[in-house]
Amino acid sequence: MTQDASSSTGGANNNRDSTWGNSRASALNRFKSHLEKGLVDSDIIELLKQLNEKECLFTTSSCSGRVVLIKGDDLLDKKGASLLHVWHDPSICRSEICSALDSVNENGISWLSLQPPILHIVTRSRGLAEQIVKCGKSAGFKRSCYREHRSGGFLVEVAAYDKTHVFARDCRIILKLCDILEEYKRRLDVFGKCVLEKVDCRYT
Repeated sequence: MTQDASSSTGGANNNRDSTWGNSRASALNRFKSHLEKGLVDSDIIELLKQLNEKECLFTTSSCSGRVVLIKGDDLLDKKGASLLHVWHDPSICRSEICSALDSVNENGISWLSLQPPILHIVTRSRGLAEQIVKCGKSAGFKRSCYREHRSGGFLVEVAAYDKTHVFARDCRIILKLCDILEEYKRRLDVFGKCVLEKVDCRYT
């Protein structure tokens, strides 16, 4: 028995829609659970909620950017290094970072790591993914890109360049990390406004 092309295409589309719907539902449940457990960075909660309200999108693991104080001889030795302080808010970072570093340096070697924001957004169509990448790059997240996703959609990664690690004692140098973190937060605001204004699920 033969099957005409339109029937075959319709079946494939139905399977794709089902896979997308299941993936989105699972991601939204996971997001809700992470919110309840306090696992979502507070300064991007509203943006992630607004993105997840769009039926043509859903978000996965994302971080708003942070400065981290790590104690250990080798920064890359995850077993030997310990995480001492994390700052997501640039103002709190400025008020606490120098004194926190001084107290640690009395007892060992410490490092500061600036970790830029990274957002993961899955879109229903390639066109949406391309639009979100444009918003990311225009906001200053030059490493933004997308690829095919197991949901049948496209995974967009909105990101800046690699992490910055600093072994320093001069507070003036250290405070620059908080300034860069603040700039990343500003870029997140620009990106969010762009996506929420330009992404329209009616045209996917």
